[in-house]
Amino acid sequence: MKPIIGVHIDLKGMNFKTSYIPQYLADLASQKVNAVLIEYEDVFPFHGHRFTKEPGRIWSPATIRTFLREVKRHRIEVIPLQQCLGHLEFVLAWKKYRRFAENYNYPSTIRVDDPGAVRLIADLLQQIVRAHPDYDQIVDNVETWIAEQPEFLKKSLTDVAQNGDTDDVIALVAMYKREVGTDRKSTRLNSSHVALSRM
Repeated sequence: MKPIIGVHIDLKGMNFKTSYIPQYLADLASQKVNAVLIEYEDVFPFHGHRFTKEPGRIWSPATIRTFLREVKRHRIEVIPLQQCLGHLEFVLAWKKYRRFAENYNYPSTIRVDDPGAVRLIADLLQQIVRAHPDYDQIVDNVETWIAEQPEFLKKSLTDVAQNGDTDDVIALVAMYKREVGTDRKSTRLNSSHVALSRM
């Protein structure tokens, strides 16, 4: 399995020239970068929400499609990062949303006991997911892969996929990529490869 060589692209507050996207990703690929963690924050084109005073900075859906097309062309995996609990200043600093902050004077963390706050974050997450259709494909592929496993593994893997914590689900996806990516003739796991904390 190839090592992951990744970079974090944080777009908050940046005037990123979208015309440079193809060359930028080509440059990263030439340095053997194969994963990009992208944090859109206020430049993502959230429907129904605006988190910047400079609408010209917001990426259009077409720009996001260009970005995703280019990362795929260079075989770079894109990992969208959307904050859910903390580091939400780009959302909560706005008067419209500040009531959802745990601390009104330091609007960084969401009030998890507020149904409106939860709905807001769920909406942002759903929009990010919809803009990255390959992630739905990964979920479908993992579910199909689990169904192909021997019975003694299938139940445990299904439990992790449905009820596992973040670390276990990440380990499960990594296991899927390792097994399928290195040996496409056989998608079945060897039991010695399984090392998830819930099993």
